[in-house]
Amino acid sequence: MLQVIKRNSTIQNWDRQKMVTSMTNAGVTKVIAELITSLVYENVRDTGCQHISSATIRKMIIDVLRSVNNRSADVYEHFSKEISKN
Repeated sequence: MLQVIKRNSTIQNWDRQKMVTSMTNAGVTKVIAELITSLVYENVRDTGCQHISSATIRKMIIDVLRSVNNRSADVYEHFSKEISKN
């Protein structure tokens, strides 16, 4: 199973719903959030990596969002930075 290395160095199992929720909380539609989550997961899985940092995942989400909707990417980026401060 793919695992995520958090900023505080803890390791958690990949949580699809957590990714979808983080994007929908930032104003991304659920359909788009689910598609991006699937795309990011497939891209990471295809690399063969067992671990990935949450910062890398966040960057991947922002990059995909920018290609879909620049405003959504800006909102998500700001929202995810605020959440990571807490």
